[in-house]
Amino acid sequence: MATIKELKDTINKLGTARGDLFKTARAEAHEDWLAAGGCTECHGHGKVVTWSTLDGPSWTEYGPCSNESCTSSTSGVDPTFQSGHLDWVRRAPSATRWMSDETLAQSKTLHDQIETAQEALVAESDRQTPDTGKIVRIVKAGGGRKDRRPKVGVEGLVIKRFSNDWGTVKLIVLDSDGVKHWPSVKLVEVIDADPSTETLAPYTAIQNAEKAAELEENGFPAVVTVKRTGGKAALVTTSLNVELWIPHSQVAELKNATKGQTLSIVVPGWLAKNKGLIKR
Repeated sequence: MATIKELKDTINKLGTARGDLFKTARAEAHEDWLAAGGCTECHGHGKVVTWSTLDGPSWTEYGPCSNESCTSSTSGVDPTFQSGHLDWVRRAPSATRWMSDETLAQSKTLHDQIETAQEALVAESDRQTPDTGKIVRIVKAGGGRKDRRPKVGVEGLVIKRFSNDWGTVKLIVLDSDGVKHWPSVKLVEVIDADPSTETLAPYTAIQNAEKAAELEENGFPAVVTVKRTGGKAALVTTSLNVELWIPHSQVAELKNATKGQTLSIVVPGWLAKNKGLIKR
């Protein structure tokens, strides 16, 4: 896959080649025009500017060409003539008028190649933009207090991209030791835009462990159906088809629940872990 620099170089080379093609074709057309007796006084328009306020085309007057042997009617307009912005009548004809079919075909081929390269450049630029799910490396420390600057050389998975209150686009980067870093986008570079499952495995394990610890601390949200009720506990079945007794003292909603009732609860973390609802 071509790099951004390679794609930019390709676009520049194709643009130069297309420009040279136009330049050569225009020069050849000009030589043919001169050979046909083209008038260099009016450049083949048959008229010249005689007076102008320089305020616009509406304030410009024209007169006949002063060259008695003007051949504007037979030679046509000089294809190389570059008119001023006020001299709107004396414009050169479009390229399709003075370029051969072969040259036009070559020009179109180059144009299509440029468009293809530009599309590839946009796609690769997007791919190399730091974003969630990509592996990045911190390449600059940035400003601010030294003890708060991102550590240069740290590599990790982008788990979040966001804008702070000042509009700075920032990232949360999780390294392989489970430490989170908060660099701005401009301080990192993408080193793996499409990480494999194997590459992501260590980060996934860290995230799963963090999620499990959070669930163990705060409880496990679940949808349960009551199978039996007792004086101090209720037997429920979760949507994962796991049966467990839950003390009324742990989940108040179960105290007045009836058999067959379905409701949403938060299973205590210790109980969810013991029953395998939370895996670490």
